[in-house]
Amino acid sequence: LSSYYKDNNKYPEDLKELMPKYIDSIPKIKTSYYEGEFLYYVKDEGKSYYLGFEHYYFDGKGWLELE
Repeated sequence: LSSYYKDNNKYPEDLKELMPKYIDSIPKIKTSYYEGEFLYYVKDEGKSYYLGFEHYYFDGKGWLELE
């Protein structure tokens, strides 16, 4: 996502826009009690995004548990 933003000055509307230049495929999430897809959406006219699953979200540096 960071590389896409540097190249386009915005985040992609859909994670599929990252393929194939930035990633080969969109990984599935598999934890001990969850299997599925990431929840992703852009905010602030493409200047920020939300990426998460289950009770976690990505803050741009690492995964944090929702409180």
